[in-house]
Amino acid sequence: MGGSNSYLLDLALMFTAGAGAISMMATANTTLQLAVPDELRGRVMSVYTTVFAGTSPIGGIAWYRALRASGQIPARVASTRSVAVPSGSLGPPGPAGAAPVSTVRPIQ
Repeated sequence: MGGSNSYLLDLALMFTAGAGAISMMATANTTLQLAVPDELRGRVMSVYTTVFAGTSPIGGIAWYRALRASGQIPARVASTRSVAVPSGSLGPPGPAGAAPVSTVRPIQ
């Protein structure tokens, strides 16, 4: 998590954060489904899921930029600053019949 130098403490903090996130999502889904009329439940849940899941990448990018700007990204998690890019977009394709390969490039 970057806030400590203890691997075990970081694991415990990540477990706690994950458990909290799962509890929040389950509670939000249950509350929304109970509050919405039966005839609208599918539509409301589809919009909720789209908005909830669709905005997560935007929040991840915002957090990354904020942490990078403040110098809080430690070297041991620098690998999270990479993006998988299809190899065909980096140059000529490989040998005929070769399986597609992704190349990891750091974000600039």
